[in-house]
Amino acid sequence: MQNIALYFYFFSIIFESVNLYGYGSASFFAGLIYLILISPSVKIFTVFNENLKFFFPLIIFFVWLVFISLININSFSSRFFDLAFFLNILIFFTMVNHASKDKLVLEKGFFFFAIGSIIAATLLFLGIGVEESDEGLRAGRQTFFNSGPNEFGIKLVTGVAVIIAILIQDNLKLGRYRYLLALFLPIILNGILNTASRTAILCLLLLPLTWMFFRVLKSKYKFYALFSGLFFVFISLIPVGFFILQNQIVLDRIEFTSTSNSDFEELGRFFLWLGFYNLLFENLIFGNGLSGFDLITFKYFGFIESPHNIILEIILYTGLIGLMIYFIFFFRAIYASYRLFKDFQMLLPILLLPTIFAYSMALQALTEKICWVVFAYIVGTYLINKPLGLKKL
Repeated sequence: MQNIALYFYFFSIIFESVNLYGYGSASFFAGLIYLILISPSVKIFTVFNENLKFFFPLIIFFVWLVFISLININSFSSRFFDLAFFLNILIFFTMVNHASKDKLVLEKGFFFFAIGSIIAATLLFLGIGVEESDEGLRAGRQTFFNSGPNEFGIKLVTGVAVIIAILIQDNLKLGRYRYLLALFLPIILNGILNTASRTAILCLLLLPLTWMFFRVLKSKYKFYALFSGLFFVFISLIPVGFFILQNQIVLDRIEFTSTSNSDFEELGRFFLWLGFYNLLFENLIFGNGLSGFDLITFKYFGFIESPHNIILEIILYTGLIGLMIYFIFFFRAIYASYRLFKDFQMLLPILLLPTIFAYSMALQALTEKICWVVFAYIVGTYLINKPLGLKKL
């Protein structure tokens, strides 16, 4: 039952925007069900051993965030506890320890995530749950049950990464049946392009490039790995380029990006980044906490908005101290994915990295469930395989 609840949680993430009668998202209730079913096994799922190399920095970071938020409480905001972030960390801890009980549980979880991606993309293709924007440059962009086109597009790219890993390596021993998944790749690619998300398209292009980078990094013959990798990347991107050329909305957005300063205009991404950069120096070392962030953001912009960049967000919340603590965890997770690829030739850990980078650099990584599911998969898989590099972390 615990395994099934976890599979349902993975499956539900693609449908996160589906709100159940105003009480919360489908993935929120799926996560809650998972935690409830896990609770009888609390002694198993709260074990601390080698996983402390990953858990401890996160615990310290969250405590520091709460502390800084409390001392910065003001008349405008008393926010000091981020429930979404806390629940994501809690589920992350639980999933990592769950992997020690069932070595393939997280691998199977991502299989069900891929199935969710196929279903969502198919519904999008059939026009079910679809809304189209009619606002300026966003005109024609499709959303799925009011999801953000960027977030939904990146999740579909994650589904593509999972399917590619299953097709090539078949860790779940699906045999010839796994090739049926390939039939749905064009539908998922179509869904990605219909969101017209430049971030999602860039994330898609990063899949073969990430593989090439880590292949060159681990190879003794760098030049051969580089040139053969470039050839494979070129071949793999041909169908992606074909799909892009068939989508006029995507072409219009790409052209507009090269000829317009829209991202620098009010509410544009670079406009926000420049504004938040100016706010960094309010309390660069210690940060402003959640409460202080709300106040200085409202004073500067006249509204409260996310920086859509994890570096800016963490420094504004917890200063350079918090950034250093969080990046200990972050870089250990990235290194773990590299060791899994180098020592065990596992593709999925590195193919999931573009998802992390996309959310970290352009969206909100701290509170996004998909990011913590990816981290849990990398860390959990790393710990159960115990590669030789574990002691070096």
